Amino acid sequence: MKSFSIKKWTSLTLFFAFVTASFSGIVLCIMPPGRIAYWLNWKLLGLGKEGWERLYLPFAIIILVLGTLHLLAYNWKLFVSYFRSRTNRKISAELYAALFFFGLVFISAVTEIPPASWILSGVDRAKDSWLSEETRPPFPMAEILSIRDISLRTGIPEERAMQKIREGGMEVKRPEQSIAFIARDNRVSAREIFLMITEGEP
Repeated sequence: MKSFSIKKWTSLTLFFAFVTASFSGIVLCIMPPGRIAYWLNWKLLGLGKEGWERLYLPFAIIILVLGTLHLLAYNWKLFVSYFRSRTNRKISAELYAALFFFGLVFISAVTEIPPASWILSGVDRAKDSWLSEETRPPFPMAEILSIRDISLRTGIPEERAMQKIREGGMEVKRPEQSIAFIARDNRVSAREIFLMITEGEP
């Protein structure tokens, strides 16, 4: 039986972490803004906004730690050799090209000019595409308001609001509960709870 190879384990773990962090990072870029995600109970592959954030962070840290290990322990000599040309030992053209490319992207991102601005505007368009009159909360932080707060804002009596929720097949215990809490317990969105309360009301 061959001995366990730390180098192979590091490379394979880095690969899986890279794939996971890349995919979750893209999801975080195109997902709805927080208030819309919470209002709609938005999910992708069974994970909501907080779930994708929890998935991204540990794998990003794994890439940082194992990437550093992979470079220093297994590829340092090879990496350093890239700084100089093999023929005349002068600074390599590839290093100049890499520094130029890095500087271009860095300045582009800081000053919000192309090509970074194209990416940022694409992300903004993806997030804005979730916004509409149908998906927008009726007032700021609506999902964290309690039945009592919503009754005060809409003029719908607490008991009638709670009765409507129960008639919709949902469980609600007391008017101090937030509609986000009620929605989570009943596996629906806060928007659905709010629509149940306000349906048929003037």
